[in-house]
Amino acid sequence: MPDARPATGAPGEPPEKRKKDRSPSFPFINLETAIARAGQFYKVDRKHETTPEVAAQHWNYAAKSSGALQTMAALKSFGLMNVAKGRVRLTERALRILLDERPDSEERQAAIKEAALSPRIHMELWQKYGPNLPSEPTLRTELRIERHFPDGAIDRFIKEYTETIAFAKLSDFDKMSPAKEGFSEKGTPGGFKMQTSSELARRGAAASLSVNLPLPRDNYIEIRLRSKMSEEEFKKLSDLLRFSLVGESTPEN
Repeated sequence: MPDARPATGAPGEPPEKRKKDRSPSFPFINLETAIARAGQFYKVDRKHETTPEVAAQHWNYAAKSSGALQTMAALKSFGLMNVAKGRVRLTERALRILLDERPDSEERQAAIKEAALSPRIHMELWQKYGPNLPSEPTLRTELRIERHFPDGAIDRFIKEYTETIAFAKLSDFDKMSPAKEGFSEKGTPGGFKMQTSSELARRGAAASLSVNLPLPRDNYIEIRLRSKMSEEEFKKLSDLLRFSLVGESTPEN
């Protein structure tokens, strides 16, 4: 997994400050590629545990190469692989994504969305901006100053993040269930669950929808609506609100 932080602090810098200023790490590969790597692992080892050295061979890496280690770290970050005590195996989330062949499976798509938001930096940005990222200069400045990314990592992270969000098809309609926090699986970040429409229907609940409207100085208004309107209807409402309050774009008829 690429590390967006320098390896060491400045000479004589207190360890506490170096630890405080450490920037977040982010996946070495985007989610689509990570799922493909999980598929390569599954073709050989299925649901079984194996060693990191054997897993590296599945991806045509040398046993302890940086590419192998970063790939395993990325899969773990997305909640697709458990890596513990010298053993690795695919998670239930990875198996759901790989083995669910139904073309319109809500459960598979929900698992993909959960994986996309499992890396902590992904979840933090999604909670703050949703699908409406600020301008590139604003985002780059936030990553550099507030999140301590070095310049060499900023473009790589933005590319990985935007590709992952697009692949997962995340939108204003998607919200994380507040019922869980922390870790979804032992040693795996991302303790939340996307709510599918069928799950909401089984509980007799209306869908919880929200839209973020950007304001000056990186502020935003979050409007939430509990409604049974469709995702398409909600998107039209979101576009109308943005046009009316912010003048962001002209809504389509």
